[in-house]
Amino acid sequence: MSGASLVFLMAFGTLNALALRRDVGSRWITLPGTVLSFAALLVLAAHLSGLI
Repeated sequence: MSGASLVFLMAFGTLNALALRRDVGSRWITLPGTVLSFAALLVLAAHLSGLI
């Protein structure tokens, strides 16, 4: 289950980054979506590895 969460966050962050780079949609939605999804990915990976 947690592996699926990692994959989802990676895919969501990547799609937001691509939308940001290609200037698709509103920048005020895609920028926080990119930053926060990759931040959540890092926190989840740290939690799963036992760091936090």
